[in-house]
Amino acid sequence: MSETLVFEPVPGLPDWRAAHVATTGSTNADLAALVRGGAAGEGRLWLTTGEQTQGRGRRGRAWSSPAGNFFGSLALVDPAPVDKVGFLPLVTALAVRNAVAAELGEGGPPIELKWPNDVLIDGAKCCGILLESLSAPDGTNAVIIGCGINVTSHPLDTPYPAAHLCDYRPAATARSLFHHLASAFANVLIDWNRGRNTAAIRERWLDHARGRGQPLTVTLDNATHQGIFEDIDADGYLILRLPDGTSKKFAAGDVFFKPQGR
Repeated sequence: MSETLVFEPVPGLPDWRAAHVATTGSTNADLAALVRGGAAGEGRLWLTTGEQTQGRGRRGRAWSSPAGNFFGSLALVDPAPVDKVGFLPLVTALAVRNAVAAELGEGGPPIELKWPNDVLIDGAKCCGILLESLSAPDGTNAVIIGCGINVTSHPLDTPYPAAHLCDYRPAATARSLFHHLASAFANVLIDWNRGRNTAAIRERWLDHARGRGQPLTVTLDNATHQGIFEDIDADGYLILRLPDGTSKKFAAGDVFFKPQGR
């Protein structure tokens, strides 16, 4: 990144600050450098960009970052006690889901959630979310939340249906989406209250869950499990009911539903 970051207060959210650069390698990497250098303060920092050249997805996968889509990361310093941070992916998914729903407006398609943090428009994935934990110089835990949201285009070579916002609202832009995103994160994090209200957030997540009670496949690095999507537990783990009637919990994995009508 060659541009100097200048963080300004987010309108309507005086405790939050944001900076924008025309292009960078990775907004997650840029904010991580600030945190490790002790320059992030108390966090609540957004960094957005018009283009990423080294975007990353989960498990080190490359993330397509064409201009016109939304690319941004949020730095949170000490967002919750360490034993509560594991639920943050679901908190994040709920915030992104609410922002997408606000951008598309009333009467739009269903905006649903797929465990742990995929956001679906009418059953098709519209974003990538990457959370990375690190420590500030004083040892305080921090989390960088990266969001890549398909606004004007979506990749065509994915193993799942994909979509972009302009398919449903041609006037959607990355800039207007960020307005909703900043507000949605602020509101959901307040409601989560550093993990004290995890039960309420879990219920809200499940209100928008896709496929509960339906067959799905969980793919891990070395195994594949099939069963019925039974529930999400208090720690955010997926509970899968296996064919033999027993239940198995998953802390991570790639989830695939059987094809459904869109």
